Amino acid sequence: MRFSVAVTWLWMLLLGMGGGLCLAEVDPQPALVRPPFAKGTLLEIDPSQKSITLAIGDGRVAFVVTDKTRIYQGDEKLTLGKIKTGDILAVRFVTDAQGRHFVSHIKVYPAPAPASVTVPANHQP
Repeated sequence: MRFSVAVTWLWMLLLGMGGGLCLAEVDPQPALVRPPFAKGTLLEIDPSQKSITLAIGDGRVAFVVTDKTRIYQGDEKLTLGKIKTGDILAVRFVTDAQGRHFVSHIKVYPAPAPASVTVPANHQP
């Protein structure tokens, strides 16, 4: 009898029914939360205000660039003065309580080359 009570208690413990131990009660480690990400065409750069404005979808979104913002094109580290309007930027940012978007990382993609049209020499309009 004593053996069966010990076995029953052991099974309850293993199944999470005894001693308050249950796998469902164990909090999983919180997942790493990455800041939001946005990608758009650079419309404006204001070095004096340390801000950039991107065209994203049908709208315009302003971002604040800080001294800690890292800017890269490929493996090359850039400064704010090296990016130009028309460049495609991917930005990681956080938004403060006032709704300002502070950029932590910028990845620069060169502006797409304009499409060229070749007209055959014998073309008659």
